[in-house]
Amino acid sequence: MRGLGRPEHRIARPDALMALIAALATALGVMLAPHAPQSIHSLMILLPAFLCFLAALHFSAGLALYWATSNLFSAAQTVALRRVLRRRQGTR
Repeated sequence: MRGLGRPEHRIARPDALMALIAALATALGVMLAPHAPQSIHSLMILLPAFLCFLAALHFSAGLALYWATSNLFSAAQTVALRRVLRRRQGTR
């Protein structure tokens, strides 16, 4: 079965670029989350991103793609929800 070496099956192997994308998406998601105390704010952003990067280096690129996609979707959802809440507060 030489099929696993073909380019379309690269998602089954770990990929450093996908790990980096997943880590950045995780950091973005944490940055948009409700505010944490200033003393631990940078730790709250960097630690999950670093752990995501390390984990994604050891698992398939498909998992890193899933993590990045779900984190970006959550970030977009957070931004949309904040806009709706701001509009509702502005009309009162």
